[in-house]
Amino acid sequence: MKGRILFFSFIAFFSALFAAVTPAFASTTPDFPACSSPQGSTIASYDSGTHGIPGDSSTYTGSDTVYQVNESQVL
Repeated sequence: MKGRILFFSFIAFFSALFAAVTPAFASTTPDFPACSSPQGSTIASYDSGTHGIPGDSSTYTGSDTVYQVNESQVL
């Protein structure tokens, strides 16, 4: 009897858990110009130094230039 109660409790718990799930929708990926031919206005430029890229834990050394593509995108 305890096994049946535990089984039905388990089924009820997971049914309630999955009933509360809402679908997720992907956002549109923004378009960027190619790094080999950047566009926009220069907002930062360094001849040398240590640099990083958001989302990448590596560090890079050398020159770096940042361009403002539009009011919400930088390259």
